[in-house]
Amino acid sequence: MVMDLKGLPMAPEWAALKNLHRVITLDQDYFPETLGRCTNRNFAY
Repeated sequence: MVMDLKGLPMAPEWAALKNLHRVITLDQDYFPETLGRCTNRNFAY
């Protein structure tokens, strides 16, 4: 199971998006800690 920065489980598709974005920008703060804090900015790319 893939974990986020706080050790919470992430859905595989979210993990893939987060890893891709991290490779592109190295900005680990771009995604929320939990899916409950989603905003449209997460899909800006």
